[in-house]
Amino acid sequence: MSAVTFEVVSESLVEALPDVVWAMLTRFDRYGDWTRSLQIAGDVRRGPELAYIVPTVRADGSVRHFTLDGRIEVVTPERALVWSVRLSIFLTLRFRFDLTPTGEGCCLRHSVEGSGLLASMVRGPLTLQFGPVVRQFVADAAKAAPSIRCRHAP
Repeated sequence: MSAVTFEVVSESLVEALPDVVWAMLTRFDRYGDWTRSLQIAGDVRRGPELAYIVPTVRADGSVRHFTLDGRIEVVTPERALVWSVRLSIFLTLRFRFDLTPTGEGCCLRHSVEGSGLLASMVRGPLTLQFGPVVRQFVADAAKAAPSIRCRHAP
C-alpha cells in the first residue's frame, strides 16, 4: 500500500475491559442497540468480506446509506480489527479499531486512513464524511460499554 495521505481518528478512554469492548465491537448485528452513526455487516474472521455502512443526510433531510465493501486484513482479539476498501486502483481506505488496555478499562481508537494517488485530491470530502461518523461512533461506544459491562457482570 502507498503512503497514507490522510487519516481521520477518534479515540476515547472506555470504562470497560478490552474483552467487553471487543465483544461489543465485533457483534455487528447489535450496533443498532447502541449507535446510529454506522453499521457493519460481515463476520470477524480473517479474510471475509466486511461492509461498512454509513448514513448520510441529504439536503432535503432524508437519510441515504452508502456501503463500502472491504476485506478484513487483521483480527487480533481484544486488540485490533483492520479492514481495507479498495475504491479504485488509485484509492484505498483502511479502517481500524484498536484497543489498548489501561488498567480498569481501555482506550478505543477508530481510524480511517486514505492512500493512493487520489487520496490527496479527496482528502477534504472524505474527512468531512468520515470525521463526524468516527467521532460519534467512538463516543457512543465509550458510553455504551460500561453499561454492557454491568449487565454481564456476575
